[in-house]
Amino acid sequence: MKKLIIKTAVITIVALLFLTFVVTGFFALLFPKSLGDFFATSGMEGIASKLYERNYDIKEDEESLILLLNHINPYRNDDTDDYVEDLIDYYGIDSVADAEYYYGLAVVSHASEHDVEEAILFCKKFVTDYGYTEHNPYRTLISDKKLNLRREEWSKILTALNREKESLTDVSLIERDIVTVQSKIN
Repeated sequence: MKKLIIKTAVITIVALLFLTFVVTGFFALLFPKSLGDFFATSGMEGIASKLYERNYDIKEDEESLILLLNHINPYRNDDTDDYVEDLIDYYGIDSVADAEYYYGLAVVSHASEHDVEEAILFCKKFVTDYGYTEHNPYRTLISDKKLNLRREEWSKILTALNREKESLTDVSLIERDIVTVQSKIN
């Protein structure tokens, strides 16, 4: 009798676990946004980001893309810059503050992969479209403490800043940034 009870309990637990995985898989396939919201609320941003990415792949709309970009980790996701480019090319960015945030994501994504040339291209595009603002992508690149840039990468940033300075009328911000980058090289 005791073996029958243990066997029944084990089968019930296994069946419940299997059912949980099936239901979670079902929601992940058909309702990734809802499941992503659940995981984001639970503090599991990595899983939520993957589910939001799946949601954007299914819907391909602006709301899904913005939701994804607001939960993506640019240090770990190689596609961050592609998503930012989608946002810029297909939907546009309404405000300078939003542009600073989304361009900053792309710049951090490239720089964390030591692709500073691409990061600089995003910075130049931002400055062309919005000017050299207080929170522009160059400044994000310079001030980000998680990026471990090499000396030659800092040199490329310095060269880009010096070129950028030639086209600006107000150079007070960029001169401070040039001094900061020079100190990182030395």
